[in-house]
Amino acid sequence: MSSIDQQKTASRLTRRRFLALGAGAVGAWALAACSPQASNPTAVPASTALPKDLSPTVGPAGGVVQVKATTAPSGRRLRIGTSFSVSTLDPFVSHQSLVSYGITQTLFAISPEQKIVPWIAQSMERNGDEGWTVKINPAARFHSGKAIDAKAVLKAIERCMERGAAMASLKGAKYEVVDTHTLRIGTSRPDPWLPTHFVSSRNFPIFDADLISEKPDTSDLTQKDFGCGPFKAVKLTPEVLSLDAVPDAWHGASKLAGVDVRFIVDPQARLAALKTGEIDLMLYPAADSVAQIKATPGLHFKLAMAGPGRTFWYMNHKKPPLDDVNVRKACALGIDRKQIAEQVLNGLYQASDSWYPSYVPWRVANIRTDVAEAKRLLEQSGWTMGSDGIRRKSDQRLSFDYYHYPQQPDSKVIAEAIQAQLKPLGIDLKLKQSDDILSTWRGKTYDSGTTFYDMMEALNPAVRLERTFRTDGSENYGFWGSAELDSVIDKLSTEFDTERQHALLREAQSILDRDVPFTFVVGRIWPSVTNDAFASYEPPIENNYYAVGKDTAPAG
Repeated sequence: MSSIDQQKTASRLTRRRFLALGAGAVGAWALAACSPQASNPTAVPASTALPKDLSPTVGPAGGVVQVKATTAPSGRRLRIGTSFSVSTLDPFVSHQSLVSYGITQTLFAISPEQKIVPWIAQSMERNGDEGWTVKINPAARFHSGKAIDAKAVLKAIERCMERGAAMASLKGAKYEVVDTHTLRIGTSRPDPWLPTHFVSSRNFPIFDADLISEKPDTSDLTQKDFGCGPFKAVKLTPEVLSLDAVPDAWHGASKLAGVDVRFIVDPQARLAALKTGEIDLMLYPAADSVAQIKATPGLHFKLAMAGPGRTFWYMNHKKPPLDDVNVRKACALGIDRKQIAEQVLNGLYQASDSWYPSYVPWRVANIRTDVAEAKRLLEQSGWTMGSDGIRRKSDQRLSFDYYHYPQQPDSKVIAEAIQAQLKPLGIDLKLKQSDDILSTWRGKTYDSGTTFYDMMEALNPAVRLERTFRTDGSENYGFWGSAELDSVIDKLSTEFDTERQHALLREAQSILDRDVPFTFVVGRIWPSVTNDAFASYEPPIENNYYAVGKDTAPAG
């Protein structure tokens, strides 16, 4: 019969301890051994801890050894069905996919317990306000057998910066290769958050930059041993990405013979492929298919533990009526998040009341539903109810577009729920689908829509503020700006003191609550579905991190 690993999920949640980031975003950094499920990182002693003096060190100075697989490879290939395709093996463009599917790695990783652990690097120590020193694991190797030493890491970092990695403190940074396995980074300004950026695959995946040109011909990258993970890409077409296990992978051989990732946008088609045995693991199941999945013998529904992910409602401030703060506030207040999470989305999402998850100390519970207040604000701005049930101001109806996209199947269901909830307020949402949501945001002509974001990418609470809410942020697709919030972000970006970091994060939430550049709808919990062959698979907290690792194996 079908099963849900609710007990495992609950157990992981109760054991969970949030770990400090940067130079003390919550406290001291710590280390933990990684669970041998979906993640890749090299294990380190769980008892190893760091000084609590706001001078964080990531990992011990030494002692991390090469970890070999503890059981023989199964000879089985894992077949995955996902809605997000991989169009190129260029590690800067497809960074998240290449790390998630085990082709390449980052300097540090996130364990299932949400802790920063060593991976390619052994440690990272702060050199006062001058920068950081990174120690590379001497065992680390590319697929070719070439050592991943300090020079190779530096080349990968510099290539990523050339390609557009948005790291202000590394623009104009000075680097020193101290010895074969030691790299000293002199940042252009103090940066308490730099270690977390070496966790994030979107910033600095480590690859052999000598094998990949600045503008690579991606058609032949399967012939190049540029990666360093347990798998190597051997085929990429518009339909499938095929990976073979690397027998002598530096941190241990995979328990699988390989992985085949099939790109199937339609969620019902993915579910059908799982039922017929064409795939073993389905990512991004739709909320409206949960009952069907539970009722199907041989299917196993999996939930990751709740994290900092949010479904955001983007609002274009260059387009009326969303340039009116009272309209934005009314939209945020009019959403019944509890109903959407529990009834519309079948419990796969959380009715969060804060921008940040419950386990962080800077969290402010300022997200609420208040229909009466929403109506009052609209009246205050001159939006009066029309005979057709839609509010008007002069000759303008309170009507605008709301985009959803098929790669996230629940985005349409969320859009329909918001549309129904706001109509009694006199707000008319016109739903539209975008097959390329990023192009829609960048086009600047849209009104509003749904996207999925993480408020703490790589456990960093500052990066989303910097990237999305700052006036000149690289992903500020709402085209909103606030000198007040920019000042808070500027201070946060260089602040090493824990308590002052917390205060700045609370201040940022107060500004977001007051000005509503846009709002979020519900918190997400990553689901996946397997067949009996992979019934022991545990999903990562984020599908962008470690969907497959060296320890992923068939059940039993």
